[in-house]
Amino acid sequence: MKSTMKSSDMLESSSTQPVATSAVSTQDRLKLEISSSPVFSEKNSDFTDVSSDILSKFIFYDFDTLSIKPFGVSSLRKIMRGIFNKSLKFFVEALSECLPPDISAYDLTPADFWALMYWERFNSYKKRTQVPVEFICKSSKHLNLVADGIADDKSYRQRIYISSGSKIKIDFIDADAVIAKVQAIADEYGIYLNAPRMRDSLEIESLIEEVPEEEKADFIWLATVASCISPVYGKTLQERMTKIEEDNLHPDLLMEIIDFSRMTNSYGISESVEAACEVCGTSTKVDFVLDAFNFFPDNNG
Repeated sequence: MKSTMKSSDMLESSSTQPVATSAVSTQDRLKLEISSSPVFSEKNSDFTDVSSDILSKFIFYDFDTLSIKPFGVSSLRKIMRGIFNKSLKFFVEALSECLPPDISAYDLTPADFWALMYWERFNSYKKRTQVPVEFICKSSKHLNLVADGIADDKSYRQRIYISSGSKIKIDFIDADAVIAKVQAIADEYGIYLNAPRMRDSLEIESLIEEVPEEEKADFIWLATVASCISPVYGKTLQERMTKIEEDNLHPDLLMEIIDFSRMTNSYGISESVEAACEVCGTSTKVDFVLDAFNFFPDNNG
């Protein structure tokens, strides 16, 4: 059953200081009902209500309905700018233009963001739908062809174009488990968690450019922890990273936050397709993760 909990019920607002919650019951801490938001599409015919497709079940948001419209020229210009500049920022801006004016794609969880981008792929492009997918053939037949000099050793890596026949797997969040985890950590440590948002992903993308190569692994670890902490501890990701180091959070708490991070990454959309190697003909199941640069129809379609 869909949870009706808002993020403002579950997490501290940015204007409130964190407090210990040991004396506050779960029922008092988490309000179980909210008034329903009006469905934007009911008064805007170019929008479609996709509330039932939101994979996070709205547990991290202060709204409980969402509508979307297909990409227009302005959004597509941003998509092209994002591809040219290899920047996810422009993709987020493009999707924001297709949402109600009071909702920003920057505030969506990555899983919800990509679910809506899937919607855009199927509803903005209805005739040209080929999407490029790369894979590496690992069959013994292919290995023998290379060993015998019949095939080049660069032929393992191949690029195919799919337009149909792929299998899409959709996983919704385990809302009850996530809410219980948030409450348990708040009760024990007095710290409130939040799901990472697209603005966190973009900040990581920006900050990591200045990080020395030998420090990138621990930077990503710290950024992952910070992205799961409520903005009450810092509006920007960098502020939250600094706060974590200044407070020298206990290792047990850090492990709990990493567990929470795994929970918030355990839902989303994945896709797979059966691909035939052009060199040896072997059929291989290819699991691929969509990103901003292999998502949209290719000009070869």
